[in-house]
This record gives sequence, structure tokens and C-alpha cells, in this order.
Amino acid sequence: MTKTARALFMTQPAVTHVINALEEEAGCPLFDRISRRLYLNASGRRFLEKAEQILELFEELSVSFSESEEKTPIHLGANITVANFWLPRVWEEFTALYPQTPVQVTVDSAARIEEELLAYRLDFGFLEGNIHSGRLESFEFGSYHVGVYAAPRHSLARRKSCCPEELLRERLLLREMGSAVRDVFDHGLYGLGLTAEAACTSVNTQALVKMAEQGLGVAVLPEPVARQEVEAGRLTEVTVEGLSMENRMRAAWVKERSMTGQMKRMMELIRKRT
Repeated sequence: MTKTARALFMTQPAVTHVINALEEEAGCPLFDRISRRLYLNASGRRFLEKAEQILELFEELSVSFSESEEKTPIHLGANITVANFWLPRVWEEFTALYPQTPVQVTVDSAARIEEELLAYRLDFGFLEGNIHSGRLESFEFGSYHVGVYAAPRHSLARRKSCCPEELLRERLLLREMGSAVRDVFDHGLYGLGLTAEAACTSVNTQALVKMAEQGLGVAVLPEPVARQEVEAGRLTEVTVEGLSMENRMRAAWVKERSMTGQMKRMMELIRKRT
């Protein structure tokens, strides 16, 4: 007791009080008291083993937590067009800087990505079109044209332009409700006092491309998706009078969410490509 008190810069009665309080809290004696000396008993040895584990974990937490932060996954959500044509370059650049940080990506509709952000299941969302929740903060990092495309042999493709009413009489190949491409198309028609009825609705943009190539209808597609098909002569863009469609791409996150160093670096890479 005397040596312990001296080592801890405490008085002997204070050490005795601490040991008594510890045994009271543990609910059993931790020491055998023999000839004015203390010896750890079986309960004390088990208590010591657990205490050492706790101290070891505390040391690891205080010393190396900043290193372990690099291994914390970043969860990203992206709409299909962003995932196809923009996200891979940023992901590659981030991985080169932080090879130990796992990146997990969810590709889904704009509405679904917003839901996942608000449920704190995603750190960032790369969204096309408008953001609806006031809880999300965002900035624009790019935009792309949305057009109407048909096979070159289609009657509308052989004309310089058509009116919106003519377009609506065709079989329309459209993305699902809630997708950014569908939203911008419906919003454009709404401004003209019109609504569309789809002959085919798909969550898969490439399925719409293939159907349009086969002459099965007219597809509303992001220009980056249709570009290769147009250059290869498999699709032609149809000009629709009075219908102008553009989707703006935004990086979004929940305002009150705290960010790790890696998350901040990801934001910098996104802003660099604005």
C-alpha cells in the first residue's frame, strides 16, 4: 500500500479508499489480505485482464484513430447518367489518393437517392435534376442535354422538326417516374400544356436505346448516352419545336452531417470538376 501510494502520488488512506470502492462496485473482493499485504485473488486476476484490454483499446483509440479514419467507408449515391459518364473518373482519382478508404456506390433514381441521403445511409448523392428536400445542401457540377431520339428510318427522324403533339402520337420509350430524365421531359411538356403516356417505361436506359434502334418507338435519352449511337448512325435526334430539355447535375449532402477528412477531400475533387 505504501509503495503504491508513493507511485501514484496519493496518500495511503486514499489508495485504501479507492480499492474498497472498486471492490464494492465489482460486488466481490479482488484481493486476498495476508500479513498486511495484498494479493490478487481469482476475481482480481479476471478483473485485471479485462481492465488491461480496456486500456489497450483506449490507447489504440487515442493514438491511432486518425489512421483508422482512412479505413472508414464513404457511401456514395448516383443517378445512372452520372454513374456512367462522370463518377468513374472522380472515383479513380480519389482511390489513387486514399487507397485504404473503401468507396461504396449505389446507383438509383433521383428520388431514391434523396431518400437514402435523408436516412443517413449515404454520405453524398450525385443527382440529376431538381433537389426537393430543404434539408439537403448542394452545388452544381455540370449539366447535360436531354433529347428525343429515333432510328434513322423512323418518319420523325427524316424531318427537320416536329411539333410536340406529333411526338405524343408516337410510341414513347421513357424512363420511370421519379428519374431525372423523366422529370425533365414531363416538366418540359407541362410548360407546353401537355402530358405524355409511355408505351414503354424502363429503369434501364440501354433497354430504351435498343428499342429505339429497332424502330419500336421514340426514346427520351440523355445526350451522353445517345452520343455513341448517333455517331454510329444507329439513332438520330429529333428536334421537337418548343421543347428544350437540360438536366443539371448536383452534389448533395445533409446539411447537419459532419464530414471526415476523406469526405472533405472527395468534395474538393468534385468541385475541381465543376
